[in-house]
Amino acid sequence: MENHSPPGPGWELGDDGHWKPPPMHMGGGGLPPGQGFHPAPPVASGGSPKGAGGRTAAFVVAAVIAVLVVAVGGVTLLGTSDEKPSGLDVGPSEGDRSDEDRAEPTGELGTTALTSILDAADPVTGPLWTVVEDADIGPSQPQAPCAPEGMAAGKVAGRGRTWGYQVAGGASSGTLTVSVYEYGTSEEMSADLDRVRSDAYRDCQLGRLPYQFPAEVVLTEPAVERLDIPLGLDGVRYRTTVHTSDGTTEQDRTDDLYVVGLGRLRVVVDATRCCYTWDESGELTVLASVVAAAAEALGLPLDDQVETAGGGTFLSEGPDPCALLTVDDVVAAGLPAPAAGGEMTHGDQGDVLCRWSMPDGTEVQLTTTVGGYRFDPPQRTPVDGLGDSAEWVADGADLVVRVGGRTFLIGIAGGDVATARPQVLALARAVLDHLAGPG
Repeated sequence: MENHSPPGPGWELGDDGHWKPPPMHMGGGGLPPGQGFHPAPPVASGGSPKGAGGRTAAFVVAAVIAVLVVAVGGVTLLGTSDEKPSGLDVGPSEGDRSDEDRAEPTGELGTTALTSILDAADPVTGPLWTVVEDADIGPSQPQAPCAPEGMAAGKVAGRGRTWGYQVAGGASSGTLTVSVYEYGTSEEMSADLDRVRSDAYRDCQLGRLPYQFPAEVVLTEPAVERLDIPLGLDGVRYRTTVHTSDGTTEQDRTDDLYVVGLGRLRVVVDATRCCYTWDESGELTVLASVVAAAAEALGLPLDDQVETAGGGTFLSEGPDPCALLTVDDVVAAGLPAPAAGGEMTHGDQGDVLCRWSMPDGTEVQLTTTVGGYRFDPPQRTPVDGLGDSAEWVADGADLVVRVGGRTFLIGIAGGDVATARPQVLALARAVLDHLAGPG
């Protein structure tokens, strides 16, 4: 992958062509992974810069989380440094282990196949994501609740890849880490997956928070929620949230961790974001694509809903535009029913377009994105009462609407502007209703 721009301030281009994150300073306080989390006084750790015009840049530190600490299930990605972070016991390194302790992984797929499974995530992350680490996963503590059972003894093979997310304007606002582990048997994997559903594993997600921030950022309101895994998969999902402050900026960080078992493979997708909102549909696209590749590697059948989800929006794109308008919405706006379902097209700045062709030759077009950076028309006419702000683009029938960190552009092509504008307003209200959800 060619990397032309750094994911954030302080990143350097390595000899291998991948961007390397800035050094991370471990904060004081907190507990090692696996020993629970006591929020008693808040942990102090580092902040994020402000962009031009005083606008807060998205959290740069978040873009290095999965590279440097236990973001893929309680283990460290190898290939960056042999030095262990201060205060974090990740277990013996390969050089510290005796010949008697070492054991060959008992899996049959091997590194090449595991890498091919990770490759399935590359096309669906989107153009704003850059690979920052790609390596085998090394041994960790035998009893660490976040680590796969058998990692320390070399009985489980692992491979991980981490991407950093660059928003337009140069601010980094998230990371994605995908890892895949191969056990000796499906029974071993299944037993370990049961452990992932335990309270100890849930607590481990909070326990690793203090190690993900430098010493200036204060962490408050940490919380973790265990959720059902989507798409009918066998596994569990955890959502971890925390509020951060460096004395200047206040930010909220969300981490979605998906752990899925498939045959003798364990797939982990860890998506961390700050400040800008991307939607769950993009996370599910990544998860479904990696699970599909794992199923193919094992020769296992694939559920239809997994295959469908793999064709959804990219990770950092806005909500799926094709899911934000129904045939009833279109007809209620005074338009004929679409001749066919919406057709999705991915843009190059985190935007995604859906088109509905009408029998009369007109076309409804809905584009979604995040952050609001994509649509900033030089000529605009404000519209009151829609979202947080809205405006017509120049004199046409295209309407930009911003709401809750999301931005969408909706319009009708091929028709009379005077007729189309009331129809576009009705469609925009329908989109806002779908974004708001039930109730």
